[in-house]
Amino acid sequence: MVLSSKVKNNFGDIANWKWFVFIAILLRGALWLYFGHLVNINLPADQKLYSYFIKDDYMYFFEPVDNFFRTGTFSYIHNVPFTGRMPGYSIVYFLYRLIFSQQLATYCVVATQFILSSVSVYVLALTSYKLLKSKRAFYITFCLYVLAVFPGSFDLIIVAESFSVSALIFAFYFLVCYLQNGYRIKHLILSGAFLTWTIFLREYAGLLIVLFPLALGTYHLFIRKDGVLKSIRIGILFCLPFIIADGAWVIRNYLATKRFIPIETTNEESYGKLYSASWNAIEDLVYAWGETGAPFDAGTLAYYYRTPAAKINYKFPVGIFKGITTYNADSLVHLRQLYSTYYYTKDTVLENTAEKTILNLCNLYKQDYITHNEFKYWVIRPIKGLKYTMFFSGTGYLPMPSFSQCNVIEKSIKIIFTMLYYLVLTFAAIGLIIYIKHQRTSGLAQWLMIASMLLIMVVLVFGSNIQEPRYSVHIFMMCILFATYFIDKVLPVNPAKDS
Repeated sequence: MVLSSKVKNNFGDIANWKWFVFIAILLRGALWLYFGHLVNINLPADQKLYSYFIKDDYMYFFEPVDNFFRTGTFSYIHNVPFTGRMPGYSIVYFLYRLIFSQQLATYCVVATQFILSSVSVYVLALTSYKLLKSKRAFYITFCLYVLAVFPGSFDLIIVAESFSVSALIFAFYFLVCYLQNGYRIKHLILSGAFLTWTIFLREYAGLLIVLFPLALGTYHLFIRKDGVLKSIRIGILFCLPFIIADGAWVIRNYLATKRFIPIETTNEESYGKLYSASWNAIEDLVYAWGETGAPFDAGTLAYYYRTPAAKINYKFPVGIFKGITTYNADSLVHLRQLYSTYYYTKDTVLENTAEKTILNLCNLYKQDYITHNEFKYWVIRPIKGLKYTMFFSGTGYLPMPSFSQCNVIEKSIKIIFTMLYYLVLTFAAIGLIIYIKHQRTSGLAQWLMIASMLLIMVVLVFGSNIQEPRYSVHIFMMCILFATYFIDKVLPVNPAKDS
Protein backbone atom coordinates (compact mmCIF):
# COMPACT_ATOMS: atom_id res chain seq x y z
CA MET A 1 0.00 0.00 0.00
CA VAL A 2 2.84 2.36 0.94
CA LEU A 3 4.70 1.47 -2.28
CA SER A 4 1.56 2.06 -4.35
CA SER A 5 1.08 5.46 -2.73
CA LYS A 6 4.72 6.39 -3.37
CA VAL A 7 4.47 5.41 -7.04
CA LYS A 8 1.27 7.43 -7.39
CA ASN A 9 2.94 10.46 -5.82
CA ASN A 10 5.93 10.14 -8.14
CA PHE A 11 3.67 10.05 -11.18
CA GLY A 12 1.75 13.04 -9.89
CA ASP A 13 4.87 15.20 -9.59
CA ILE A 14 5.95 16.10 -13.13
CA ALA A 15 8.93 17.99 -11.71
CA ASN A 16 10.38 14.65 -10.56
CA TRP A 17 12.54 14.24 -13.67
CA LYS A 18 14.54 11.32 -12.24
CA TRP A 19 11.37 9.25 -11.89
CA PHE A 20 10.13 9.91 -15.42
CA VAL A 21 13.57 9.34 -16.98
CA PHE A 22 13.73 6.06 -15.06
CA ILE A 23 10.31 5.06 -16.44
CA ALA A 24 11.42 6.00 -19.97
CA ILE A 25 14.58 3.89 -19.61
CA LEU A 26 12.55 1.03 -18.16
CA LEU A 27 9.92 1.03 -20.91
CA ARG A 28 12.27 1.59 -23.82
CA GLY A 29 14.78 -0.78 -22.27
CA ALA A 30 12.17 -3.55 -22.08
CA LEU A 31 11.28 -2.99 -25.73
CA TRP A 32 14.90 -3.09 -26.80
CA LEU A 33 15.66 -6.19 -24.75
CA TYR A 34 12.97 -7.88 -26.79
CA PHE A 35 14.27 -6.43 -30.05
CA GLY A 36 17.77 -7.54 -29.02
CA HIS A 37 16.34 -11.02 -28.69
CA LEU A 38 14.98 -10.69 -32.24
CA VAL A 39 18.42 -9.65 -33.49
CA ASN A 40 19.83 -12.79 -31.89
CA ILE A 41 17.32 -15.17 -33.49
CA ASN A 42 16.64 -13.48 -36.85
CA LEU A 43 19.97 -12.14 -38.06
CA PRO A 44 22.95 -14.21 -39.23
CA ALA A 45 25.92 -14.57 -36.91
CA ASP A 46 27.95 -11.81 -38.59
CA GLN A 47 25.15 -9.28 -37.95
CA LYS A 48 24.46 -9.92 -34.29
CA LEU A 49 24.85 -7.41 -31.47
CA TYR A 50 27.98 -5.33 -32.20
CA SER A 51 27.67 -5.88 -35.95
CA TYR A 52 24.02 -4.91 -35.77
CA PHE A 53 24.98 -1.53 -34.28
CA ILE A 54 27.34 -0.84 -37.18
CA LYS A 55 25.27 0.55 -40.03
CA ASP A 56 26.45 2.21 -43.23
CA ASP A 57 26.74 5.54 -41.44
CA TYR A 58 29.57 4.17 -39.30
CA MET A 59 32.10 4.54 -42.11
CA TYR A 60 30.80 7.99 -43.05
CA PHE A 61 30.98 9.37 -39.50
CA PHE A 62 33.37 7.21 -37.48
CA GLU A 63 35.84 5.76 -39.98
CA PRO A 64 37.68 9.14 -40.20
CA VAL A 65 38.07 9.05 -36.40
CA ASP A 66 39.49 5.52 -36.54
CA ASN A 67 41.90 6.67 -39.25
CA PHE A 68 42.95 9.55 -37.03
CA PHE A 69 43.97 7.13 -34.29
CA ARG A 70 45.73 4.89 -36.83
CA THR A 71 47.50 7.49 -38.96
CA GLY A 72 47.12 10.85 -37.24
CA THR A 73 44.89 12.20 -40.06
CA PHE A 74 41.14 12.70 -39.81
CA SER A 75 40.46 11.14 -43.21
CA TYR A 76 38.11 8.85 -45.10
CA ILE A 77 40.19 8.48 -48.24
CA HIS A 78 43.82 7.67 -47.38
CA ASN A 79 45.61 10.76 -46.01
CA VAL A 80 43.04 13.17 -47.52
CA PRO A 81 41.61 15.44 -44.75
CA PHE A 82 37.93 14.60 -44.37
CA THR A 83 35.44 17.44 -44.79
CA GLY A 84 32.44 15.41 -45.99
CA ARG A 85 30.38 15.52 -42.81
CA MET A 86 30.07 18.13 -40.09
CA PRO A 87 31.58 16.70 -36.87
CA GLY A 88 28.54 16.73 -34.59
CA TYR A 89 28.40 12.93 -34.43
CA SER A 90 32.03 12.02 -34.86
CA ILE A 91 33.08 14.28 -31.96
CA VAL A 92 31.13 12.08 -29.52
CA TYR A 93 32.85 8.96 -30.82
CA PHE A 94 36.21 10.77 -30.82
CA LEU A 95 35.88 11.63 -27.12
CA TYR A 96 35.14 8.00 -26.24
CA ARG A 97 37.99 6.78 -28.47
CA LEU A 98 40.39 8.87 -26.40
CA ILE A 99 39.67 6.42 -23.58
CA PHE A 100 38.35 3.17 -25.07
CA SER A 101 38.94 0.77 -27.91
CA GLN A 102 36.95 0.98 -31.14
CA GLN A 103 34.32 -1.53 -30.02
CA LEU A 104 33.91 -0.16 -26.48
CA ALA A 105 33.71 3.40 -27.82
CA THR A 106 30.92 2.31 -30.17
CA TYR A 107 29.03 0.73 -27.27
CA CYS A 108 29.47 3.96 -25.29
CA VAL A 109 28.03 6.04 -28.15
CA VAL A 110 25.03 3.73 -28.35
CA ALA A 111 24.52 3.85 -24.57
CA THR A 112 24.76 7.65 -24.60
CA GLN A 113 22.22 7.84 -27.42
CA PHE A 114 19.81 5.66 -25.48
CA ILE A 115 20.17 7.60 -22.22
CA LEU A 116 19.88 11.03 -23.87
CA SER A 117 16.87 9.82 -25.86
CA SER A 118 15.22 8.66 -22.63
CA VAL A 119 15.88 12.04 -21.03
CA SER A 120 14.48 13.77 -24.12
CA VAL A 121 11.19 11.88 -23.66
CA TYR A 122 10.75 13.73 -20.36
CA VAL A 123 11.96 17.04 -21.81
CA LEU A 124 9.50 16.81 -24.72
CA ALA A 125 6.66 16.07 -22.27
CA LEU A 126 7.74 19.03 -20.13
CA THR A 127 7.78 21.23 -23.24
CA SER A 128 4.24 20.09 -24.00
CA TYR A 129 3.19 20.98 -20.45
CA LYS A 130 4.73 24.45 -20.74
CA LEU A 131 3.09 25.13 -24.09
CA LEU A 132 -0.39 23.77 -23.32
CA LYS A 133 -0.49 24.57 -19.58
CA SER A 134 -1.86 21.11 -18.94
CA LYS A 135 -0.51 18.26 -16.84
CA ARG A 136 -2.61 15.92 -18.93
CA ALA A 137 -0.71 17.10 -22.00
CA PHE A 138 2.51 16.15 -20.21
CA TYR A 139 1.33 12.58 -19.68
CA ILE A 140 -0.08 12.25 -23.21
CA THR A 141 3.17 13.42 -24.77
CA PHE A 142 5.24 11.23 -22.49
CA CYS A 143 3.22 8.12 -23.35
CA LEU A 144 3.11 8.79 -27.10
CA TYR A 145 6.83 9.46 -27.40
CA VAL A 146 8.15 6.81 -25.04
CA LEU A 147 6.20 4.16 -26.99
CA ALA A 148 7.09 5.50 -30.44
CA VAL A 149 9.50 2.96 -31.90
CA PHE A 150 10.19 5.08 -34.99
CA PRO A 151 12.48 7.59 -33.23
CA GLY A 152 13.46 4.92 -30.71
CA SER A 153 14.75 2.69 -33.51
CA PHE A 154 17.82 4.89 -33.92
CA ASP A 155 18.95 4.80 -30.29
CA LEU A 156 20.82 1.52 -30.63
CA ILE A 157 22.40 1.85 -34.07
CA ILE A 158 25.12 4.09 -35.46
CA VAL A 159 23.13 6.79 -37.22
CA ALA A 160 22.97 10.48 -36.30
CA GLU A 161 19.17 10.64 -36.01
CA SER A 162 18.98 9.70 -32.31
CA PHE A 163 21.26 12.49 -31.07
CA SER A 164 19.86 14.92 -33.64
CA VAL A 165 16.20 14.61 -32.66
CA SER A 166 17.12 14.67 -28.96
CA ALA A 167 19.14 17.86 -29.52
CA LEU A 168 16.22 19.50 -31.33
CA ILE A 169 13.91 18.64 -28.43
CA PHE A 170 16.29 20.43 -26.05
CA ALA A 171 16.52 23.37 -28.47
CA PHE A 172 12.74 23.81 -28.41
CA TYR A 173 12.58 23.29 -24.64
CA PHE A 174 15.07 26.06 -23.90
CA LEU A 175 13.39 28.30 -26.47
CA VAL A 176 10.08 27.86 -24.62
CA CYS A 177 11.88 28.55 -21.33
CA TYR A 178 13.27 31.74 -22.86
CA LEU A 179 9.84 32.90 -24.02
CA GLN A 180 8.03 32.02 -20.79
CA ASN A 181 10.61 32.61 -18.04
CA GLY A 182 11.60 36.24 -18.40
CA TYR A 183 13.67 36.14 -21.62
CA ARG A 184 16.83 34.95 -19.92
CA ILE A 185 19.88 35.03 -22.14
CA LYS A 186 21.15 31.68 -20.85
CA HIS A 187 18.02 29.96 -22.19
CA LEU A 188 18.44 31.72 -25.53
CA ILE A 189 22.06 30.61 -25.88
CA LEU A 190 21.31 27.07 -24.72
CA SER A 191 18.55 26.82 -27.33
CA GLY A 192 20.98 28.05 -29.98
CA ALA A 193 23.64 25.61 -28.78
CA PHE A 194 21.34 22.59 -29.07
CA LEU A 195 20.09 23.74 -32.47
CA THR A 196 23.73 24.05 -33.53
CA TRP A 197 24.36 20.46 -32.48
CA THR A 198 21.21 19.39 -34.34
CA ILE A 199 22.60 20.94 -37.53
CA PHE A 200 26.10 19.55 -36.99
CA LEU A 201 24.49 16.12 -36.72
CA ARG A 202 22.09 16.45 -39.67
CA GLU A 203 22.86 19.23 -42.12
CA TYR A 204 19.43 19.19 -43.75
CA ALA A 205 18.20 21.00 -40.63
CA GLY A 206 20.62 23.83 -41.44
CA LEU A 207 18.02 26.37 -42.56
CA LEU A 208 16.62 26.36 -39.02
CA ILE A 209 19.60 28.53 -38.01
CA VAL A 210 18.08 31.18 -40.29
CA LEU A 211 14.45 30.56 -39.32
CA PHE A 212 14.85 30.67 -35.52
CA PRO A 213 16.75 33.98 -35.13
CA LEU A 214 14.62 35.60 -37.84
CA ALA A 215 11.45 34.62 -35.97
CA LEU A 216 12.91 35.74 -32.63
CA GLY A 217 14.05 39.07 -34.05
CA THR A 218 10.64 39.66 -35.63
CA TYR A 219 8.92 38.75 -32.35
CA HIS A 220 11.02 41.19 -30.32
CA LEU A 221 10.70 43.95 -32.91
CA PHE A 222 6.99 43.81 -33.72
CA ILE A 223 5.36 42.02 -30.77
CA ARG A 224 7.44 43.19 -27.83
CA LYS A 225 8.38 46.52 -29.47
CA ASP A 226 11.97 46.19 -28.26
CA GLY A 227 13.56 48.18 -31.06
CA VAL A 228 15.79 47.24 -33.96
CA LEU A 229 19.12 47.04 -32.15
CA LYS A 230 17.85 44.78 -29.37
CA SER A 231 16.06 42.54 -31.86
CA ILE A 232 19.26 42.16 -33.87
CA ARG A 233 21.23 41.49 -30.67
CA ILE A 234 18.79 38.71 -29.71
CA GLY A 235 19.23 37.07 -33.12
CA ILE A 236 23.02 37.29 -32.88
CA LEU A 237 23.09 35.85 -29.36
CA PHE A 238 20.96 32.92 -30.50
CA CYS A 239 23.36 32.29 -33.40
CA LEU A 240 26.47 32.72 -31.24
CA PRO A 241 26.98 28.97 -30.55
CA PHE A 242 26.66 28.23 -34.27
CA ILE A 243 29.06 31.05 -35.16
CA ILE A 244 31.65 29.71 -32.71
CA ALA A 245 31.23 26.04 -33.68
CA ASP A 246 31.15 26.64 -37.41
CA GLY A 247 34.03 29.10 -37.10
CA ALA A 248 36.13 26.37 -35.46
CA TRP A 249 35.11 23.93 -38.24
CA VAL A 250 36.03 26.47 -40.96
CA ILE A 251 39.45 27.10 -39.36
CA ARG A 252 40.15 23.37 -39.11
CA ASN A 253 39.16 22.85 -42.74
CA TYR A 254 41.26 25.76 -43.95
CA LEU A 255 44.32 24.57 -42.03
CA ALA A 256 43.86 21.06 -43.45
CA THR A 257 42.90 21.91 -47.05
CA LYS A 258 43.70 25.63 -47.58
CA ARG A 259 40.07 26.08 -48.63
CA PHE A 260 37.03 27.81 -47.16
CA ILE A 261 34.56 25.01 -46.29
CA PRO A 262 31.77 26.28 -43.96
CA ILE A 263 29.61 23.16 -44.07
CA GLU A 264 30.94 20.17 -46.04
CA THR A 265 32.39 19.16 -49.38
CA THR A 266 30.48 17.23 -52.05
CA ASN A 267 30.01 13.49 -51.72
CA GLU A 268 32.08 12.97 -54.85
CA GLU A 269 35.04 14.77 -53.34
CA SER A 270 34.60 13.23 -49.89
CA TYR A 271 34.01 9.57 -50.74
CA GLY A 272 35.58 9.01 -54.16
CA LYS A 273 33.99 6.41 -56.42
CA LEU A 274 31.39 5.49 -53.81
CA TYR A 275 29.58 8.75 -54.54
CA SER A 276 31.14 9.69 -57.86
CA ALA A 277 29.72 11.98 -60.53
CA SER A 278 28.61 8.81 -62.35
CA TRP A 279 26.62 7.58 -59.38
CA ASN A 280 25.18 11.04 -58.69
CA ALA A 281 23.96 11.24 -62.31
CA ILE A 282 22.27 7.82 -62.05
CA GLU A 283 20.76 8.71 -58.69
CA ASP A 284 19.46 11.98 -60.13
CA LEU A 285 17.89 10.09 -63.05
CA VAL A 286 16.20 7.60 -60.71
CA TYR A 287 14.91 10.50 -58.61
CA ALA A 288 13.57 12.26 -61.74
CA TRP A 289 11.53 9.13 -62.51
CA GLY A 290 9.83 9.48 -59.14
CA GLU A 291 11.66 6.56 -57.58
CA THR A 292 13.60 6.78 -54.32
CA GLY A 293 17.28 7.52 -54.80
CA ALA A 294 18.21 5.62 -51.62
CA PRO A 295 20.39 2.69 -52.72
CA PHE A 296 20.19 0.79 -49.45
CA ASP A 297 16.87 -1.04 -49.84
CA ALA A 298 16.93 -4.21 -51.91
CA GLY A 299 14.26 -4.21 -54.55
CA THR A 300 14.49 -0.52 -55.39
CA LEU A 301 15.71 0.87 -58.70
CA ALA A 302 18.54 2.71 -56.96
CA TYR A 303 19.70 -0.56 -55.39
CA TYR A 304 19.63 -2.23 -58.81
CA TYR A 305 22.07 0.33 -60.17
CA ARG A 306 24.13 0.60 -56.97
CA THR A 307 24.98 -3.13 -56.99
CA PRO A 308 26.07 -3.77 -60.59
CA ALA A 309 27.87 -7.01 -59.70
CA ALA A 310 24.70 -8.60 -58.28
CA LYS A 311 22.58 -10.75 -60.55
CA ILE A 312 19.22 -9.01 -60.46
CA ASN A 313 16.45 -9.49 -63.00
CA TYR A 314 14.83 -6.12 -62.42
CA LYS A 315 11.45 -5.22 -63.88
CA PHE A 316 11.48 -1.52 -64.68
CA PRO A 317 8.36 0.54 -63.85
CA VAL A 318 6.22 0.95 -66.94
CA GLY A 319 5.66 4.65 -66.27
CA ILE A 320 9.27 5.65 -66.89
CA PHE A 321 8.92 4.73 -70.60
CA LYS A 322 5.82 6.81 -71.33
CA GLY A 323 6.43 9.00 -74.42
CA ILE A 324 10.17 8.29 -74.31
CA THR A 325 12.24 8.11 -77.51
CA THR A 326 15.82 7.96 -76.24
CA TYR A 327 15.84 4.80 -74.11
CA ASN A 328 14.15 1.46 -73.51
CA ALA A 329 14.64 -1.40 -71.04
CA ASP A 330 17.76 -2.62 -72.88
CA SER A 331 19.23 0.89 -72.70
CA LEU A 332 18.74 0.98 -68.92
CA VAL A 333 20.35 -2.45 -68.51
CA HIS A 334 23.27 -1.18 -70.61
CA LEU A 335 23.54 1.88 -68.32
CA ARG A 336 24.03 -0.48 -65.38
CA GLN A 337 26.73 -2.35 -67.29
CA LEU A 338 28.48 0.95 -68.00
CA TYR A 339 28.41 1.81 -64.31
CA SER A 340 29.84 -1.62 -63.50
CA THR A 341 32.68 -0.97 -65.93
CA TYR A 342 33.32 2.44 -64.43
CA TYR A 343 33.18 1.26 -60.81
CA TYR A 344 35.36 -1.84 -61.05
CA THR A 345 37.94 -0.97 -63.70
CA LYS A 346 41.48 -0.01 -62.77
CA ASP A 347 42.12 1.44 -66.22
CA THR A 348 41.98 5.25 -65.91
CA VAL A 349 41.22 5.81 -69.60
CA LEU A 350 38.36 3.29 -69.56
CA GLU A 351 37.07 4.77 -66.30
CA ASN A 352 37.00 8.31 -67.70
CA THR A 353 35.35 7.15 -70.93
CA ALA A 354 32.67 5.21 -69.05
CA GLU A 355 31.98 8.14 -66.73
CA LYS A 356 31.63 10.59 -69.62
CA THR A 357 29.17 8.24 -71.35
CA ILE A 358 27.15 7.74 -68.16
CA LEU A 359 26.88 11.50 -67.57
CA ASN A 360 25.76 12.16 -71.14
CA LEU A 361 23.21 9.33 -71.18
CA CYS A 362 21.71 10.21 -67.79
CA ASN A 363 21.30 13.84 -68.80
CA LEU A 364 19.73 12.81 -72.13
CA TYR A 365 17.36 10.32 -70.52
CA LYS A 366 16.36 12.74 -67.76
CA GLN A 367 15.56 15.60 -70.14
CA ASP A 368 13.59 13.26 -72.41
CA TYR A 369 11.54 12.02 -69.45
CA ILE A 370 10.82 15.52 -68.11
CA THR A 371 9.82 16.79 -71.56
CA HIS A 372 7.21 14.07 -72.04
CA ASN A 373 6.11 13.73 -68.40
CA GLU A 374 5.99 17.24 -66.97
CA PHE A 375 3.01 16.60 -64.66
CA LYS A 376 4.61 13.47 -63.24
CA TYR A 377 7.91 15.25 -62.73
CA TRP A 378 6.61 18.46 -61.15
CA VAL A 379 3.57 17.12 -59.27
CA ILE A 380 3.59 13.34 -58.82
CA ARG A 381 7.32 13.06 -58.05
CA PRO A 382 7.19 15.37 -54.97
CA ILE A 383 4.07 13.56 -53.74
CA LYS A 384 5.88 10.24 -54.05
CA GLY A 385 8.88 11.79 -52.30
CA LEU A 386 6.62 12.77 -49.42
CA LYS A 387 5.23 9.24 -49.37
CA TYR A 388 8.71 7.69 -49.22
CA THR A 389 9.69 10.07 -46.42
CA MET A 390 6.65 10.11 -44.15
CA PHE A 391 4.09 7.49 -45.08
CA PHE A 392 5.70 4.16 -44.28
CA SER A 393 4.98 1.54 -41.67
CA GLY A 394 6.78 3.29 -38.81
CA THR A 395 8.42 -0.05 -37.97
CA GLY A 396 10.77 -0.41 -40.93
CA TYR A 397 13.91 0.13 -38.84
CA LEU A 398 13.09 -2.52 -36.25
CA PRO A 399 15.27 -5.65 -36.31
CA MET A 400 12.37 -7.81 -37.46
CA PRO A 401 11.68 -9.94 -40.54
CA SER A 402 9.31 -8.73 -43.25
CA PHE A 403 5.65 -8.88 -42.22
CA SER A 404 4.97 -12.04 -44.23
CA GLN A 405 7.81 -13.85 -42.42
CA CYS A 406 6.85 -12.74 -38.91
CA ASN A 407 5.18 -15.05 -36.43
CA VAL A 408 1.88 -14.09 -34.79
CA ILE A 409 3.49 -12.16 -31.92
CA GLU A 410 5.83 -10.26 -34.25
CA LYS A 411 2.98 -9.41 -36.63
CA SER A 412 0.95 -8.13 -33.69
CA ILE A 413 3.86 -5.93 -32.58
CA LYS A 414 4.23 -4.47 -36.07
CA ILE A 415 0.50 -3.81 -36.37
CA ILE A 416 0.31 -2.11 -32.96
CA PHE A 417 3.26 0.19 -33.57
CA THR A 418 2.19 0.97 -37.13
CA MET A 419 -1.25 1.93 -35.82
CA LEU A 420 0.41 4.14 -33.19
CA TYR A 421 2.56 5.80 -35.87
CA TYR A 422 -0.42 6.65 -38.07
CA LEU A 423 -2.51 7.62 -35.07
CA VAL A 424 0.11 10.26 -34.23
CA LEU A 425 0.22 11.53 -37.83
CA THR A 426 -3.59 11.66 -38.07
CA PHE A 427 -4.11 13.40 -34.73
CA ALA A 428 -1.22 15.77 -35.49
CA ALA A 429 -2.80 16.77 -38.81
CA ILE A 430 -6.12 17.49 -37.10
CA GLY A 431 -4.34 19.28 -34.25
CA LEU A 432 -2.44 21.46 -36.74
CA ILE A 433 -5.66 22.46 -38.48
CA ILE A 434 -7.36 23.32 -35.17
CA TYR A 435 -4.35 25.25 -33.93
CA ILE A 436 -3.95 27.26 -37.14
CA LYS A 437 -7.68 28.05 -37.13
CA HIS A 438 -7.98 29.12 -33.49
CA GLN A 439 -4.47 30.29 -32.48
CA ARG A 440 -3.41 32.44 -35.42
CA THR A 441 -1.90 35.25 -33.37
CA SER A 442 -0.33 33.39 -30.46
CA GLY A 443 2.39 30.88 -29.69
CA LEU A 444 5.76 31.74 -31.25
CA ALA A 445 7.21 28.33 -30.32
CA GLN A 446 4.28 26.48 -31.87
CA TRP A 447 4.48 28.50 -35.08
CA LEU A 448 8.22 27.89 -35.18
CA MET A 449 7.51 24.16 -34.97
CA ILE A 450 5.02 24.39 -37.83
CA ALA A 451 7.49 26.38 -39.94
CA SER A 452 10.30 23.96 -39.02
CA MET A 453 8.26 20.94 -40.10
CA LEU A 454 7.41 22.57 -43.43
CA LEU A 455 10.99 23.71 -44.00
CA ILE A 456 12.53 20.30 -43.29
CA MET A 457 9.87 18.63 -45.43
CA VAL A 458 10.56 20.96 -48.37
CA VAL A 459 14.31 20.36 -48.06
CA LEU A 460 13.85 16.58 -47.99
CA VAL A 461 11.30 16.36 -50.80
CA PHE A 462 12.65 19.00 -53.18
CA GLY A 463 16.29 19.38 -52.16
CA SER A 464 17.41 15.76 -51.81
CA ASN A 465 17.55 12.80 -54.19
CA ILE A 466 17.30 10.44 -51.22
CA GLN A 467 14.03 10.23 -49.32
CA GLU A 468 14.70 7.91 -46.42
CA PRO A 469 11.99 7.71 -43.74
CA ARG A 470 14.56 8.26 -40.98
CA TYR A 471 15.14 11.81 -42.20
CA SER A 472 11.58 12.69 -41.16
CA VAL A 473 12.16 11.81 -37.50
CA HIS A 474 12.38 15.50 -36.50
CA ILE A 475 9.00 16.12 -38.15
CA PHE A 476 7.49 13.14 -36.35
CA MET A 477 8.76 14.42 -33.01
CA MET A 478 6.98 17.74 -33.56
CA CYS A 479 3.88 15.86 -34.70
CA ILE A 480 3.76 14.31 -31.22
CA LEU A 481 3.11 17.76 -29.74
CA PHE A 482 0.29 18.60 -32.14
CA ALA A 483 -1.23 15.15 -31.66
CA THR A 484 -1.14 15.87 -27.93
CA TYR A 485 -2.80 19.24 -28.54
CA PHE A 486 -5.68 17.52 -30.35
CA ILE A 487 -6.11 14.72 -27.79
CA ASP A 488 -6.02 17.19 -24.91
CA LYS A 489 -8.67 19.31 -26.67
CA VAL A 490 -11.13 16.48 -27.23
CA LEU A 491 -10.84 14.87 -23.80
CA PRO A 492 -13.23 16.24 -21.17
CA VAL A 493 -11.83 18.92 -18.91
CA ASN A 494 -11.12 17.91 -15.33
CA PRO A 495 -9.75 20.95 -13.50
CA ALA A 496 -9.20 19.06 -10.27
CA LYS A 497 -6.86 16.56 -11.88
CA ASP A 498 -5.19 19.06 -14.19
CA SER A 499 -4.26 21.58 -11.54
